[in-house]
Amino acid sequence: MVVYYIVLVKFLTLAILFFKVGFKSSRYYWSMKRLYKRCRYVCSIVDNEGQPGFKIRIVEPGQEDMILQDVSPKAVWNKILEPLDRLRRNADLVKIFPSFTSGEELFGLTEQAIVRVLESVIAVYCVFSYNIS
Repeated sequence: MVVYYIVLVKFLTLAILFFKVGFKSSRYYWSMKRLYKRCRYVCSIVDNEGQPGFKIRIVEPGQEDMILQDVSPKAVWNKILEPLDRLRRNADLVKIFPSFTSGEELFGLTEQAIVRVLESVIAVYCVFSYNIS
């Protein structure tokens, strides 16, 4: 498998985002099916015809694995957070406010070590509008 980077340029915000195909991270977060339980969310970036695809495999003991995919980290995590929010609201538990939750953070893309690895890619230095923080 050839590992490569997908560069996504958003002209309206002038943001340039680098997504490494093959990136994987795991998160333990509240289950969207069972109250008071947590499960593992395996996040990965896949190639979707030249565009980044964001995939989450939900691993929950005693359940069949579920796979969700969308075009952004926020969009795929909303498929989890919205049902989870409804479940918690119906049980009168603490609300999670999906609109204020960052898909990039839950996906693991804002971790400092990951940001540094992406910034170390030689191609980043060739992009004139990318700010290295």
